Order: sequence, then C-alpha cells, then structure tokens
Amino acid sequence: MQLKGSPHTVDFIVPVYNEAMNIHLFEEKLSSVMNAELPKVDYKIIFINDGSSDDSWNRIEGLSEKLPNIIGINFARNFGKEAAIESGLTQSQSDAAIVIDADLQHPIDLVPSMISAWINEGYKIVSAVKSERQSESYVMRTFASAYYHLFTKICGFNIQKASDFKLLDKEIITKYLSMPEQERFFRGLIAWMGYPEKKLDFRPLERAEGESSWSIFQLFSYAKNSLLAFSYAPLKLIGVFSYLMLLISFILVFHSLYTWATGNAHEGFTTVIILQLFTTSIIMVGLHAISSYIAKIYDELKGRPRFLVQQAVGLDDQTKKAGDLVYDQAGNM
Repeated sequence: MQLKGSPHTVDFIVPVYNEAMNIHLFEEKLSSVMNAELPKVDYKIIFINDGSSDDSWNRIEGLSEKLPNIIGINFARNFGKEAAIESGLTQSQSDAAIVIDADLQHPIDLVPSMISAWINEGYKIVSAVKSERQSESYVMRTFASAYYHLFTKICGFNIQKASDFKLLDKEIITKYLSMPEQERFFRGLIAWMGYPEKKLDFRPLERAEGESSWSIFQLFSYAKNSLLAFSYAPLKLIGVFSYLMLLISFILVFHSLYTWATGNAHEGFTTVIILQLFTTSIIMVGLHAISSYIAKIYDELKGRPRFLVQQAVGLDDQTKKAGDLVYDQAGNM
C-alpha cells in the first residue's frame, strides 16, 4: 500500500480483560498484517490489562520481554474499558493511535485502510462502523437498538453503528485527553467533537477464544451512564410528567364535581388509590433521575484519578507520560 509523506508512526491501544488466550493470537495477526501491508509504518502495541483475573498480564509481560514494540500497563484493579482507553492514549507518543479490542472481533485486516484514509485522505478520525451486529440474543439486539435510537434522539448525534474501533490523529488525542470529566464515553465524546471522519464498514468477527465478559447489568449501567453524560433530558421529563399530572388532576376534579352535581357519585376510593399510586410512581422516577445526576456531580467533585497503574513494562523515559498515576516524582514505580 502506497502512503504519502514521510515515515509515520502508529500506536495500537488494546484494552485487555481476561483475554489471556487471545493476546498472542492478536499480536501475531497484527504483526503479519502490518509487515505485509505497511512495512514502512513504525508501530507499537500498548496492552492495558484492566484488572484481569486470568493469566493476561503474564502473557503481556512475556511478549514485552521478547518484542521491543510491546508496552504493557497493568491496572491495580478493574477500572473499566473507558479508563483503559484513556490510559493507552495517555501513553501514546506516535502520530496516531488505533483503539482496537484484543478479542479479534475487530478485523485487523481493516487497519491498512484506516491508516490510508488518515495519511492519504487527511482524515483525523477514521471510524470502523458495524454493517451488522455480531451474533447475540434477540433480547440483547433489541436492547441495543432501543438504546442507540434513544441516544440519538436525546443527545443529538448518531452513534447507531459506531464502535470503539477508531484511528485518532495526535491532534484529536490531545483534545480528547484535555477534557476534564471523570466519567467518559469514548465513542460518544469522539462524535461530540464533530470533526469530519472517514467511516469504514465492517462485520464483527467471532471471538477467537473465550466469551464476552459483559453482563446484562453492566451493559445497562454503561448505557444509563452514557445517556446521563450527554443529556439532561431525564430532568426535563420530570417537568413533562408534572404538567401531565396537573392535567389529569383537573380532569378528575371536573369529573368528580360533575358526578356529585348530577347525583351519580359512587362510594369508594378506587380513583383516589389509582391517582396516589400513579403520583407516587412519578415522584419516585423523578427522584431517581435527580439522584443519578447528583451522584455524577459527586463523582466529578471527588477528583479521584480515573485509573491507578500497578505495574508497567516496555516504557522508556520518553514515553513515561502518566505522571503520578504510574510513577512517582523520582521516576520509580
């Protein structure tokens, strides 16, 4: 593949959570594609071990000892994929970085096209978008479709087929890392930035080994937090429900007065009970929305680091960028 300009460098940001069986497969496949298609592009692979309970970190350490272009970052515990992406981008020193999963569901064969769009066409963001979703249950597919539709409606930008599989120019990385918020939603923030981006379709592959570690509860929590991070529509709904309750109250008052005046009033509290249950439900929903935003404000005000690094391998003095999150002032672990 022909690339314009002087030699370029690329970092691959690879979050890892219980992917011990896939780490060597990933490195072999990526190296094969890069050496065959882009031999003049210097690259590094930055594995971020996000508190794995399997042998992932030992595999990463072993690769780093054998290969000079392998960097490993080991979190003190599981901080989540968003923190892993941020940590990898923080360490990136190259002209661009590609965020890619270690489970091989993101097709590595698409990487040369992404790099070509960045260098030859000048795009600062190249996003791989799903032409179809991976194999999953009907419930999960329905939940995902409803979530993306809702996100588009209330947040104002479309991430319907988006994935975390993206190439980011150094300029974009710098601006992304400058955002001070504690709780991040990577693909949402990249879409929010509004830069022109090249979109390349891909079909998610089957996992090479193992199973997905995402549970339904984790996915629901992830979806809720991402919606709260980009919109205050739930708070607006409280006002809508308030006016709706006021309208219902006027209707019931009018109905009660009419039946009393015509002598058709019936004994019993059915209407009162229904109204009380409905009102209480609306109040509880409103309190939940308010408490969710207060919790996010609380998290932001605490100002704790978004991740803590217990160990790192393959870093030299020029790439030690994580400050006191990885090293102390003397440069020691």
